[in-house]
Amino acid sequence: MNLKIAAWAAIVNAILVIPATTLTIVAAVSKNPIVSAFVISLTILGGILFIPLMLGYATVAHKSRLLFLKGMAYVILPVGILLTIWSIVMNENSGFLAVIPVIVFGMLELIFGIAVLQLKRFGGIAIALGVLHIVQGIFLMTVLMAVLVPLTGIAIGILEAKLFFTADGMKTARQK
Repeated sequence: MNLKIAAWAAIVNAILVIPATTLTIVAAVSKNPIVSAFVISLTILGGILFIPLMLGYATVAHKSRLLFLKGMAYVILPVGILLTIWSIVMNENSGFLAVIPVIVFGMLELIFGIAVLQLKRFGGIAIALGVLHIVQGIFLMTVLMAVLVPLTGIAIGILEAKLFFTADGMKTARQK
């Protein structure tokens, strides 16, 4: 996986967090089909951007010989895609069924954050990313705190871009 693509996906993801969140709230309140169409489009785009992000983590984990992080990237990737599809299929009228994927993804993100903390060779970036993923996972699991996810999402996107651009310039563990 080209880590520059993962970095740019992280940047685009960070830029789209606020508009996507705002449109989701407007769509839920207004029931406007045009706004709902934009929300679905942004959800699909977010799902597409999720793929290079997780493949980027898998590549960094492979270069760093971190099996736990690599495994988590490959576990969270299909789950994230399935949950994206679930959120498109299940509309805002689905009630409790819409909450289940949020809680599941929150649990996975918390574990993923623990795995990211293993990226010691990246210093503070990895620590901040790991902690932010853990916090975001907790926010999602509590559901009510999920309204704060856009704030952590922006920070995560920026730090992921920095991580992937940095990792792209580093040698693998075997090349040293």
